Amino acid sequence: MPIIDFQTQLFSERLAQALPPVARKWGKFWSKPASRALHRVQPFVRFLHPIGKGIVGEIGALAPLSHLLFESSLEDLTDSMEQSHIDRSVVMGEFAGDDPRFISTLRIGRLPATEEKNLATKFEAAHAAGTRILQIHPAADGLDPSTNAYQAQVSAASERGWIIVLQTGTPQSHIVYRRPGFADITRFRKTFSEHPNTPFVIARMNFDRPDLALDFADLFPNLYLETSWQPTETIGEAVRRVGSERLLFGSDWPILGNNQKVCIRRIRDAAESQLITSSDSERILGLNAEALLRKVGESR
Repeated sequence: MPIIDFQTQLFSERLAQALPPVARKWGKFWSKPASRALHRVQPFVRFLHPIGKGIVGEIGALAPLSHLLFESSLEDLTDSMEQSHIDRSVVMGEFAGDDPRFISTLRIGRLPATEEKNLATKFEAAHAAGTRILQIHPAADGLDPSTNAYQAQVSAASERGWIIVLQTGTPQSHIVYRRPGFADITRFRKTFSEHPNTPFVIARMNFDRPDLALDFADLFPNLYLETSWQPTETIGEAVRRVGSERLLFGSDWPILGNNQKVCIRRIRDAAESQLITSSDSERILGLNAEALLRKVGESR
């Protein structure tokens, strides 16, 4: 059975080179206890009072940013995948290499008005290179989902039979994101309705509001839910409500650190505690992603 991580990120090699290799190695080692603690408390942040949630969200953004000094490069991702026995990873960004373990995505975001006419050219070049996934990140781009820029990208991806990954949820962090409110999943209702044959992947299962992701998955059968940041109980609830066939394992590596092991463990814990079956677990960890990628003809 393959294991496919549908949500990983790579950062500039300059970030990986900010510290000497020895410092990165020991930093990664000594950060593990803090990483484990953050993973344990993270699922409960959504239950805080709005004021407390906002404060924790703003300050908490600094923890994952600091961890990127220790773990953020392609070499780090490869090492993490080998340790966790992961076969392939979807990289949220264009991946220039030809290693089949890494699946490239296209993210365009804002386009200057002078380049809007070149949108089709960008898609054709990516399609020819084997890319079959578009990523849309409203909070980071600072764009409302209803803008012409996003609608044109969604249409271009849909016409080519691509998968569209939506980074939704409303993280309370203005340090990291331009406009967190633009990532509210309710802003995509019209988009889902207008493109019923396009597979949309809701990254992080809508982060702080997985209940809304489940509501939308009930309404739109073309929505898939990616599991990063969600606790075992939420994964079990998702299987109960929408079935395991539309859940995809993701880790959001390298944010917080040790993501891939933690997120795999949560899915397997759900099976061991009989919230889901072992067959559900296998589908979520890789079989669903394998089938979806095959359907769109992904080749990189």
